[in-house]
Amino acid sequence: EDGSVRRVMDEDIQSSVLELTGANVSTSYISCPADPSKALGIKHPFLVLVVKNLHQYFTFEVQVLDDKNVKRRFRASNYQSTTRLQPFICTMPMTLDDDWNQIQFNLADFVKRAYGGWQRGAGSMTQPPNLEGTKGGAAGWLACG
Repeated sequence: EDGSVRRVMDEDIQSSVLELTGANVSTSYISCPADPSKALGIKHPFLVLVVKNLHQYFTFEVQVLDDKNVKRRFRASNYQSTTRLQPFICTMPMTLDDDWNQIQFNLADFVKRAYGGWQRGAGSMTQPPNLEGTKGGAAGWLACG
């Protein structure tokens, strides 16, 4: 079994959460929306994720549409040590504290600083395994699973 998504009770917060686990972050993940030809259409500039550090490799990726109608991807991970900027993707390191973390990702600011443009909307969200997350967030991405 390469990966799994299941609802579990988290003892720390005494609440039901989604747990994503897998052996490889590139082959097991959830994506929202499920159809890659569709977009979430989120106009808000912030993406907020609440995740629990399971002390394994962790990454998330979000795709946005900028003011030039170019799709840009941003990927943050705890296994990368340097930031890399390419024409269509920006990858960057991320550090997680023990237990629960709130990640606030300012999409508009990242688009402006990395590519000199403006964010028009969030197209998709990809969440590879090895985390527990509460439902919700600015994009509501965990509710899509």
